[in-house]
Amino acid sequence: MPHYDLDRYQPLLSADAFARLQAAIARPLPPALRVNTLRIDVTAARASWPIEYGWHVQDVPFCQSGWQISGNEAALSRTIEHRTGFYYIQDAASMLPAEMFTFDREFPLILDMAASPGGKTTHLISQMADRGVMIANDSSSGRIAGLRSNLQSWGTLSSALTSYPGERFGEWWPDTFDYVLLDAPCSGESLRTAERRKTRFVSAKERLQLQQRQIKLLRSAFQAVKPGGQVVYATCTLAPEEDEAVIDALLRAYPQAQIESVAD
Repeated sequence: MPHYDLDRYQPLLSADAFARLQAAIARPLPPALRVNTLRIDVTAARASWPIEYGWHVQDVPFCQSGWQISGNEAALSRTIEHRTGFYYIQDAASMLPAEMFTFDREFPLILDMAASPGGKTTHLISQMADRGVMIANDSSSGRIAGLRSNLQSWGTLSSALTSYPGERFGEWWPDTFDYVLLDAPCSGESLRTAERRKTRFVSAKERLQLQQRQIKLLRSAFQAVKPGGQVVYATCTLAPEEDEAVIDALLRAYPQAQIESVAD
């Protein structure tokens, strides 16, 4: 399947970088899972599951509970462990946002502003060992049932579900949260095709409409976090209108904000 609009990135990159982007997108996306450390130790899971299900496991280098799987991948969604919440099926790249936080507070108050379906929410809950309070919010009431189901399967006691416009949190609860995750609604432009995500055409109008919403959400997240707290902004798109341009807008509004870059 073609990757629409990929050529528009060519003027932004060197010839070598553009070739590497094309090669990366063409590679199949390896299946991955994240072990629920609330229910089982990663070492114990590693000693039993690969043998039982015929998996070849490669550790996700930036996530201690993350594995990339090859061999008998079809079993991933069919095991009793998956059905009972002992692991979450999640692309390795989707594990990075939760790993970006530095947890330095024993009982933190965390806001996941656009939480459904709950993959990153459950990751954050495991990161804080289910201690503190997790506000799992999604503005779409139709997505709350799936989010609730995933949190129940994960076995958390620290989470509360809400369904409010994320843009309002900064106004309603300023300087309140220790950590805020904004996994922003986005176009998904030029990402690899996956079972649950198909490559599609994204218009310039759609990108700019999403950009304006993302800016409002990120400003709200920045207002809602306590002084000295942390905000992680993540998207699943390559579009600079939804990534760099959104961060630029935040820095223009809040020049004192500190931005941390991620090394390759």
